[in-house]
Amino acid sequence: MYSNWGYGGSITGCNDGLTFQIGKAHILIIAISLISFIVYLFSKEKSKEKILYFLFFLFLTLLSLFMTTSYSLFIWDNIKPLSYIQFPWRFLTFAGFFISVSASYGVFFLWKIIKNKTLKWTFFIFITIYLILTIVIYRKYFYPQHYIKYNDTDVTSFREIAWRVSRTSFEFIPKDIKTTKSQLKTTIPDIKPSDIDHKSYTIINGKGIVRVIQNKFKYKTFLVNTENSIDFRLNTFNFPGWTAYLNDKKIKINYNNKLQLITVKIPKGEYVLEFIFEETPLRKIADTISIISLILFILGIYFVNSKR
Repeated sequence: MYSNWGYGGSITGCNDGLTFQIGKAHILIIAISLISFIVYLFSKEKSKEKILYFLFFLFLTLLSLFMTTSYSLFIWDNIKPLSYIQFPWRFLTFAGFFISVSASYGVFFLWKIIKNKTLKWTFFIFITIYLILTIVIYRKYFYPQHYIKYNDTDVTSFREIAWRVSRTSFEFIPKDIKTTKSQLKTTIPDIKPSDIDHKSYTIINGKGIVRVIQNKFKYKTFLVNTENSIDFRLNTFNFPGWTAYLNDKKIKINYNNKLQLITVKIPKGEYVLEFIFEETPLRKIADTISIISLILFILGIYFVNSKR
């Protein structure tokens, strides 16, 4: 529930530099909310709906806190999609939100329980002071450990973005590309600068003359004049939707290479080679559902307002 404030990282065991505290003020307000809830249960003006909401958010609070502890390891081991959260302590984000909602219901319960106007105003002043003191006390935790001075060139250079930032978050590459471990033991794509051809295309086998007509994000066109059969590689990852056309005739894409780059075979001759990123059936279904949902949402708002 409480730990010293730190700036380090998270490791297995109890030697973390990172703090996992909820906050004494937050623990206290939850305790007050529980007491007010119990008293509210025996009041004549109790609302079942408000009681259920409070229990629901209290349950989510306790669940979020439980998910940060080692006791929840069996859940992490058996529900594989949880690995995308990466760190159990990230559930503290949810806990902080659910504690706030639960506490607001506690304040509501106390407000309903107190009948005397003077006591109500006293309670209002107490809550206001409590919030202000919480902000004042905890503001010291919003200061950075130290400042690192960088200029725009340092943080926006191609090398910084392509070879440091992008390698730490590589969801945009095909799933079957091999990965390796960095010096910090983190998982990164097994791609080196020497693996990348900075041209938009590469001729793997054979000889030919290529002229770039159009090189847009979803549409690429080349004029290709070959002396013999060649393997033409578009230096773009192959994702579902990419389609290749040779003189308007669809041809097969091969991506059986280290980086899964789009590769096609072109026979001897002169051709117009096109690569188009088209919609897949799944994307079309998703787009249709989105459009229908938007229309239904607008119609719902219209009918609600018209009834009023």
